[in-house]
Amino acid sequence: MQQTRRASLPFTSVIALIAGILMVVVGELVLDGPAGASEAWHWIQHGVFFLGGLTAGSGAMHLYLSEPR
Repeated sequence: MQQTRRASLPFTSVIALIAGILMVVVGELVLDGPAGASEAWHWIQHGVFFLGGLTAGSGAMHLYLSEPR
């Protein structure tokens, strides 16, 4: 069971890293227009940046820690 769990960890870490990067890109490119027009969208954009950074950072950390030493 440990072998299966270790094998799936890099895959989920890569998915989390890609999802985090995509969230930041969406926050920058898609939400930039509405964020300039409304204060609420501005804070939604900040939330998307924050969650994207957490997701990408978590995925990168787990990917780094899954490497054999």
